[in-house]
This record gives sequence, structure tokens and C-alpha cells, in this order.
Amino acid sequence: MTTRIQKWGNSSAIRIPKTLMQNSGLVQGGEVMLELQEDGFLIVKPKIKKEYTLAELLKGMTPENRHELLDWGPDVGKEILPPYHGKENI
Repeated sequence: MTTRIQKWGNSSAIRIPKTLMQNSGLVQGGEVMLELQEDGFLIVKPKIKKEYTLAELLKGMTPENRHELLDWGPDVGKEILPPYHGKENI
């Protein structure tokens, strides 16, 4: 497949056909990683955001690196939570 490089402001752009977008995992507005290889080939890969589970996020948490609990004062207005959600059970 052949396409053209066109001027876009002070940069250049390559138009990517719809079928290539669909088959490569690229989406409009999505971020891509560009890699220039020594042989001159330009590799374009979709940048995939990893979604972490709660367990993965908490895996590195230890008593030594945990933040101190904060006392934010008494609940007021719509901030009042049922007792099972309140800070007295933390």
C-alpha cells in the first residue's frame, strides 16, 4: 500500500487508510509510539494504557511507604457518611 507524506502546519503527516487503522489497533486521537530502526524503517505502534487491578496497585504498598492517615475534621452537610464508611473504622 502506498500513501503520501503531506505538510501539516510545521510538521508532516501520513494519511492512514481506515482498513489499516482497524487492523492495527490504531484509533483517531490515540497516542502512538514511533521507533526509528537502524535500517531506516519507521515502526508505528499504538500506545496501550495498561489498566491495573486494585491488587496490582496495592502490591507495592508497605507499612513503611504508606501515607499517614489524615484527620480532616468532623463531617458536615452532604459529606456525612453512614458509620460503616466513616473514618472511625479506618
